[in-house]
Amino acid sequence: VERFKPGRDGGVDGRFFTSDNMEVVIQSKHYLKSGYKSLLNHCLKTESPKVRKLNPSRYIFACSEPLSRIQKSELANTFTPYLKENDVYGKDDLNDLLKIHPEVEKNHYKLWLTSTTILQHLLHHGIYARSRYTLEDVRSKLKFYAKTSTHDLAISRLSNEHCIIITGAPGIGKTTLAEQLSNDLVSNGYQFIEVQNDINEVWDVFQDDTKQVFYYDDFLGSNYLEAFSNREDSSIVKFINAVRSASCGNKKFILTSRASIFNQSLKISNSFNISHIKSRNLVINIENLSYYEKAEILYNHIFFSGLNESYIDEFYKDNFYLNIVKHKNFNPRLISFITSPERISHIESKSYLKHIITSLNNPQDIWGHAFTEQLKELDQVLIYYIAFCNISPSLSDLKKFILNYCECKHIHFNTEKFNKSVNVISGSFVIRELKNDGHKYIIINPSLRDYLISKLKCDTDFSIDIFFIINEPNSISNFRLFTFDRKYQYIIIDGLVKLITPNELSTHFKLLEKCIAILLNYDRRVNFSSVEMIYEKIINMGNTNKPLDDNETVIIHAYLKQKNVVNFKILNDFLINRDWHLISEDCLKTLSNIIFLFPENYLEKLTKIFEINSLLFWENNSTDYAKSISMIDFYDCDYSYRQVIEDTVIDSISDRIESYSIDILAVIEPAIDSLEMDDIIDHHSPEYYESEKEKKNTDTSDEGLIINLFDRG
Repeated sequence: VERFKPGRDGGVDGRFFTSDNMEVVIQSKHYLKSGYKSLLNHCLKTESPKVRKLNPSRYIFACSEPLSRIQKSELANTFTPYLKENDVYGKDDLNDLLKIHPEVEKNHYKLWLTSTTILQHLLHHGIYARSRYTLEDVRSKLKFYAKTSTHDLAISRLSNEHCIIITGAPGIGKTTLAEQLSNDLVSNGYQFIEVQNDINEVWDVFQDDTKQVFYYDDFLGSNYLEAFSNREDSSIVKFINAVRSASCGNKKFILTSRASIFNQSLKISNSFNISHIKSRNLVINIENLSYYEKAEILYNHIFFSGLNESYIDEFYKDNFYLNIVKHKNFNPRLISFITSPERISHIESKSYLKHIITSLNNPQDIWGHAFTEQLKELDQVLIYYIAFCNISPSLSDLKKFILNYCECKHIHFNTEKFNKSVNVISGSFVIRELKNDGHKYIIINPSLRDYLISKLKCDTDFSIDIFFIINEPNSISNFRLFTFDRKYQYIIIDGLVKLITPNELSTHFKLLEKCIAILLNYDRRVNFSSVEMIYEKIINMGNTNKPLDDNETVIIHAYLKQKNVVNFKILNDFLINRDWHLISEDCLKTLSNIIFLFPENYLEKLTKIFEINSLLFWENNSTDYAKSISMIDFYDCDYSYRQVIEDTVIDSISDRIESYSIDILAVIEPAIDSLEMDDIIDHHSPEYYESEKEKKNTDTSDEGLIINLFDRG
């Protein structure tokens, strides 16, 4: 098309010639503010005579005014016989063409400066680019996906609730299910948006009139305690509510979390409790896969991973695939590892079965060869730090940690070796992600942390050194969440208490406070001098309005029980001036024990504060507490299950309150009276438990079906 500069154009803004050398003229008019009548009059008086003079073979007319069918017909008649009705383009027609040809919009800045779509992508390019890459990765893994019964349940929940939280054990397939649910939605016209760590960033791309699916993998992560201290739990709840209330139901939100972390979060997050996250059918827990579902997962990985035929043959020896499917440690992540050609490249096919058996019996060992044979000490230490620190560390955080490590181990720090180590572990053991505040590092897979724990258990001195150098109280909480060996936990925590001297109190105070509180909570013996040292540090912090926390109250109580002479006035002032509103139920109970040990002249005011805050706590949390009570053992009773539930709930809450050292049952009665009993009874319906029993007792193994699946013909 030949175009002409702005100005007097004789009725021609553009033109081109057909194959038989016939001239086609294009004319455009901007009459958006003047209106259609002015446009039509101008065409009749001015433009029509110009066109007749030009006498083109065809005339194309475009304007910025929205046009109806009748208006298009009027304009065509004005320029007859040169203009046909289908050669008249109004505002809506032009916008439709721009959607079909977005490159035109991008190439002409005057168009996209006022385009919401283009500006959105320019301003938030990182989110869109990351989401596009993730979606491509999701689709590349579709060949491995085996649709399970949980998939259909999740689809149903998403349809009704618009949001689901997928929980389960490590490696069970949470991420895979979430990814393929997202892929299904994209196939149905949804825009895919991946959330990474900061839920607030997706508000920038939340578009009311667009079908969108938001995907947040491992939304609590290993740093859930830090997230809650930054009020991220309330931000997540706010976004969930926005998705669920979106007009036309055109928004979906899919989240995943380890079951252990999610359950822990329900205990400590007021936002999750108050919004009844667990009781609103938003949570789907992936439990045991059926044998046939496991077989489908294994089959897909064997035949689509690119394994050499000699390795595939090993699965068919004496139907060895049946042993894998029935193994107690079967999980999809492990199967993806043992069928990855890259991960088994060092293993000959004749040794492949032995490798599979070893991996199934010791699933954490899939990392063993690469970690022990391919990495140097500095590489390994960095991975330990990234796995167990309570943040997603930046490069400067890694450098600070290594400097401390080198100082502790009397090793010379070398910048070149440090940078090389970071490069070595990036991509294979850790991922470097671009966040709003720069690049951050996270471990590549949760199973790596499981392997590291198994390594740490073999070297307690090294374990103690690592957590001492990390020096983050919440890293101890996360460590305890990921390892269930209590004896090992105590060895590490006790070792840290002994390692931290008075000279190191200024730098390691919060770590020591956390460790001592853990030991005291489980009635482990702690040297009183350490308790006294921490107590004095707590009290001397000043009368701030900082919320009381569990660690402080546990240590204060231990100090009072062992100290003969106590300055109760200082302690009284300390307690009165602290914030009680966000304390946990465990903290309440410990506070009752503390107040019980006070002299009588302090009791009236402290008891009053305790009563007020206890009532506030139970008013906010009694219904959720009632839902957490197990009722399954009570359904063999002969009388009404409603009465069983009411009696059990009231007795359980009363027993909890009566365990306090201060008698406040009468004070808490309004909270008990205001229980949402209908909601609680619905939650504890016997049908729910019967279905759970039935689900657990159903044997879905069917060797015949599995053998047919693997039949090579």
